[in-house]
Amino acid sequence: MEARDGNGQVVFRSPSARMWNSAGDSAASEGLSAQTVGSRLATQPRQEETSRDAEKFPAGPTEEGDPLAGPGAGDEAAVMDTKVTEDTVVVTPDAALIQKTTGDELPLYIDPPVELNESERTVLSSDGDSFYNFSGGDNGMSVGRCASAVIGGYIYYCTTGSAYTNRMYFEFKPDKLKGKHVLDAEFRVTETWSFSRDARWVDLERTNEITKTSTWPGPKGPRADKSWDQMGDKYVSAGRGSACDPSQPRAEIRFKDNGEEADENLTPTVKAFADGKFSKLTLMLKAKDESDPIAWKRFDDDAVLVVTYVGKPAVPTEYGLETGTGQVCSKSASAPTMWSDPTPNLAATPQTVSGGESGASLRAYFDIDVKNSDGSWVDAAQPSSSSLSPPAGYVGDGVDQNSATPYTREPGCTGAPTSTGPACGSPRTPWPDTAPDPGG
Repeated sequence: MEARDGNGQVVFRSPSARMWNSAGDSAASEGLSAQTVGSRLATQPRQEETSRDAEKFPAGPTEEGDPLAGPGAGDEAAVMDTKVTEDTVVVTPDAALIQKTTGDELPLYIDPPVELNESERTVLSSDGDSFYNFSGGDNGMSVGRCASAVIGGYIYYCTTGSAYTNRMYFEFKPDKLKGKHVLDAEFRVTETWSFSRDARWVDLERTNEITKTSTWPGPKGPRADKSWDQMGDKYVSAGRGSACDPSQPRAEIRFKDNGEEADENLTPTVKAFADGKFSKLTLMLKAKDESDPIAWKRFDDDAVLVVTYVGKPAVPTEYGLETGTGQVCSKSASAPTMWSDPTPNLAATPQTVSGGESGASLRAYFDIDVKNSDGSWVDAAQPSSSSLSPPAGYVGDGVDQNSATPYTREPGCTGAPTSTGPACGSPRTPWPDTAPDPGG
């Protein structure tokens, strides 16, 4: 449900009103995990294994997420009827679901609230469920195909119901990247469990935006043909703990660009995001092979973008010839500042654009020109270049820098260390004009 203003802009958005029971929990309490159970194949068993042939046992965690966040695997759900009038909103519970829910399948959950003002995340399932702003809980939420597979002579079940496929989405806002030049980016998330100790590929894709009302198969991609844009992939398995020998603990999985794979472009994408090319960055975790149940994994809700950056330089302030108490700077070539010192000290205060102040590492950069007798301006060649910076070091935002020089005209700009070395990253200041004092 969406409410829009007179210009068609969304001012309020709510997911469809839903209700669900605890049928998945009921199955788990009967020894049939709604997530993962296993049994021994009865094909030519050895004598000592006969007693285990029909035994079913948990092969992984039996909980997934927070029941208040949405229906879990095996829970039965329904969309409730919603009517809106000028004064009221009426939500009517689904009578059929109430009637069919047994005592063992209680409690029933009806449209609980979700937190606002946070980066969005969701899990979308092919069985129609969605888990908007899910909580990872103790065991995380899943991606991939939830079905059954044979491993080491055992049948492992992800669900006692129908098979389904999940995809996980995380959406980021650019607020913390304002004023920053991105050098490198990495997506990190904790894998809490895997179907098998054998590694499988997980894809990280950029998609279009998600909303509270997003449903399977989820948003399309940002490319011209509506396809997803691959940010990276990882061949991993983590989280089985002591079920494997040696133990396989949960682990932080890190996605970043692989220079040998041209289709991976996480850093350029985050740089464009920081530069304001698009308003939200939505990243999807999915199994590369969504038909392979062994690729089924769980991840926590702790996804982060880790960004290496420098503050974007802005035009310096307080620039000109250093007097000891400040700077002087004439902006008129016909009335230059007269100076008697043949090696005046040039000064400028490097700045960053708004948002880039924290951790800024800046350096003033001076370009020196001289006026010829014919009135033309050319680069001052002595001693080796018309481009000068302080002899060493970088400073933070708003910290004065100085450079001694014998020249007469210098605009300034602010540079920052980048992956290719110091650069003039800001626009230049106006030209200050100075001239040697013939009587000095």
